[in-house]
Amino acid sequence: MLGSALMIGYSVTLPWQFAADLPDSSSADIFTPTGVLVGLPLLLAWTVALPLAGWSYYRRTRLPR
Repeated sequence: MLGSALMIGYSVTLPWQFAADLPDSSSADIFTPTGVLVGLPLLLAWTVALPLAGWSYYRRTRLPR
């Protein structure tokens, strides 16, 4: 769960980091603005799905009381 919380915290800051770095971008950068605009929603979706999958796994594998 700690990993999920850290990933969510990091992912929430990415749109502001992208907006701040956009004026300084060039064609030599490894991540182009188009790549970021495609990859950022995918990362955010994965960030939401990760804790949900962990919770589901926990519920399926916990010992009965």
